[in-house]
Amino acid sequence: MNSFNRITKLRDLLKQYNIDGYLVPSYDEFRSEYPPPNLCKGWNG
Repeated sequence: MNSFNRITKLRDLLKQYNIDGYLVPSYDEFRSEYPPPNLCKGWNG
């Protein structure tokens, strides 16, 4: 399954369960105050 199909399936599931969004934790394993700079690079919606 390619990434386009996986994202489409995820969007369908979110719609099916009436989920408007998902929070991605932005801390590292040590709960540092500053997350790695590339943690969410390229993620947008």
